[in-house]
Amino acid sequence: MMGKRATVVLLVLFFGGLGALWWAKTAGVPTADERRAMEGRVLPQLLKVETTEIARIEVEDPGSGDQVALERQGDDWQIVAPINALADRRKAEGLLNNLKGLQSAPEAGTLAGDPERFGLEPPDRVIRLFRSEEQEPIASLALGDELERLRYVRAEGGPITLADAVRVEPNAVDPLLWRDRGLFEIFSYDVKAINVVGPGRRLNVVFDGGRWRIVHPFRAPANAEAINGLLADLAELDAIAGAEGFAAEDVDDLSPYGLDPENATTISLLPAGLTGPAEPQVAYLGSAPDGQDDLRYARREGQDDVLVVRPRTVADIGLDPQSVRSRKVVDFRPNEVLGIRIEAGSQTSRLVKESDGWMVRSPSEGPADAIDVATLLETLVGLESAEFFQAETVQSERSGLDAPAATVSVWLDRPEPGDDDGPLFERSANASLKIGRFDAGRKLVYGQLERDEETVLALPETVLKIIPEGRLALRDRTLVRQDPRTVDRIELTRGARSLVLERSASPGAGGGQGVWQVVEPTVAPADRLATMMLIEGLARLRAERWVDESEDERSRFGLDQPNVRVTWESESGEPAARTLVVGAMVPDHPEEAYATIDTEPGIFTIGPKLLAVLAAEFRERRLLAFPVEQAVRIAVRGPDTEVVFVRGDSGTWEPEAGADGWPEGYDADRVAALAASLSELTADQIVQDEGPMPEGSGLDAPGLTIEVRLADPEGVATVRLGSVVNGLRFAAMGAEGPGAVFLVPAEPFELPAPKLGDRTDEQP
Repeated sequence: MMGKRATVVLLVLFFGGLGALWWAKTAGVPTADERRAMEGRVLPQLLKVETTEIARIEVEDPGSGDQVALERQGDDWQIVAPINALADRRKAEGLLNNLKGLQSAPEAGTLAGDPERFGLEPPDRVIRLFRSEEQEPIASLALGDELERLRYVRAEGGPITLADAVRVEPNAVDPLLWRDRGLFEIFSYDVKAINVVGPGRRLNVVFDGGRWRIVHPFRAPANAEAINGLLADLAELDAIAGAEGFAAEDVDDLSPYGLDPENATTISLLPAGLTGPAEPQVAYLGSAPDGQDDLRYARREGQDDVLVVRPRTVADIGLDPQSVRSRKVVDFRPNEVLGIRIEAGSQTSRLVKESDGWMVRSPSEGPADAIDVATLLETLVGLESAEFFQAETVQSERSGLDAPAATVSVWLDRPEPGDDDGPLFERSANASLKIGRFDAGRKLVYGQLERDEETVLALPETVLKIIPEGRLALRDRTLVRQDPRTVDRIELTRGARSLVLERSASPGAGGGQGVWQVVEPTVAPADRLATMMLIEGLARLRAERWVDESEDERSRFGLDQPNVRVTWESESGEPAARTLVVGAMVPDHPEEAYATIDTEPGIFTIGPKLLAVLAAEFRERRLLAFPVEQAVRIAVRGPDTEVVFVRGDSGTWEPEAGADGWPEGYDADRVAALAASLSELTADQIVQDEGPMPEGSGLDAPGLTIEVRLADPEGVATVRLGSVVNGLRFAAMGAEGPGAVFLVPAEPFELPAPKLGDRTDEQP
């Protein structure tokens, strides 16, 4: 029984507690948190009231009986007594927020005494707040005397206290101090469109994709700096100070002020909705008051009072749309472009961006050259007009725009307004530029944008570079994409001289790829740097320009009797071999040469970098290479005799034993210099790879032969020296016979020829 009674008691207490909570809530009894929040508040009854619920503000001067009343109308506040005029919304909303959070000064507390002592009997001002459709105020606050930055206040039915004087302002009963003096209540950064219409005026600019754009009376990029400056002036367009800023109230006939529809300038701002409502804000500019040309009558949409403003730059808004135009011809970014069409003469080039890159759709289909397309777009987006001409002032034959050299049209990743997202080239182009005649005297190219036929642009010469030359102009110019490491054999023919290079199968030094060497016409080391540069150039072969799609006229480009033919083979990949043929030099581009490759159709040009590589020596030009201290004996032979020098125990050079002193013209320093030259002997040029000695080389009966003997590794090297030509001397390696011929610097080997008297008794 006791357990059941306890349970019943607990249930009664539980449900009783719930009932108490429900009663407290419905009866408006504040919670502990709400009581803490209400502590110190002058108007605690506003704690649970949203400022948007307050529909009317009254401010009264009890001494004079004057009163001003404001009522909420949508997002605005209107003065309804003693006049009917637009109120400054920021002042009204600011006062409501301040009153809702108004706190007693911490040092004041609750004051007792005669209210007259504090200026509260009668009060200086009384502020009353009303909900919509309610006759009794939701809050009423009396304002008394000021004490430094504080003011005595008393809420209706509440105690006297001190509060921040600034937070109960404005409390004027003069409606002039409550009136909205501005034509627009907007921040300049929160505008996405400006529209101006009036006698002799038309301007419509929109903010789209992060850029300002003129859409009427023509389509062109706008000058962001000019538009932002204009917006700043519009946001600050206020009635002039004092009562003079309001010319008339309750006006029915606006024509005396130039504000009638036939004469007024209508300015509409479309907010972006970042800081307030997104509804358009509209104002009107009229005529100037008599004798005050720097002022204008103005009116805000929905208001019948006339303001007087100082418009400054706004006075000229829309008269000259070119004044807010950017010098940039187009305002898109390259990555926004989906399609390009270039009409030049009878040829139309179409390019489309696909998931794996740009493709040429006409005049011949295939991959587009990524670098060329990027250059075209960068050139286009970088164009600026040096001047804007009125089309009527530029003769058509002078501009060449009636029959333009080219018309470049661009489609972006967003259709033009009014277009659906249909097939790309069936939509309206987002931008279309005519390229006219080049005026050599003025160093400009005439241009014109579609939908801006009243203006002629003065473009730089660089615009001509975007006009395609030939059917293959925009096709991919990278002809070979190959791993250079797969190339293992190269055949190169230059005129009458041919050679073959091969990579050995055995790994090179450090475990890398095999060593390259010349295998035909004779076996010799290959020049590693020149060979690697050749392989890189061939494996990444890229044309400078496409010339023609047909190979029927090869002779016209010198390709029937080429200057260079090079075939390279690969250990893997398709095709296994490729051949590049290089013909004549290009007349108007002397640094380029015509060429063709067997794996691609068409004729193209190659540039100076690859031409220099193709003209290089691929046979190793280093003829001798040894540590100079390893040379222990040098013999210099002439036609009749020789002189011999050896390295002494001290490391210096001296005549070989048996010689009668130093031969004429020789000493230790000269022989040391000769040894140093031999230790790094390099040919300036390879004359031939094999065969009899060339006529005039002087090598059939060499005037000088130098033999050098090494200690480690032990061995002998012989250099034959012939005739001297332009500071170079013919040379051949070995004691005798036909073979390779080189040109080496002559100066290190300008040695006196040995005489019979110089010969030593001991023969080598």
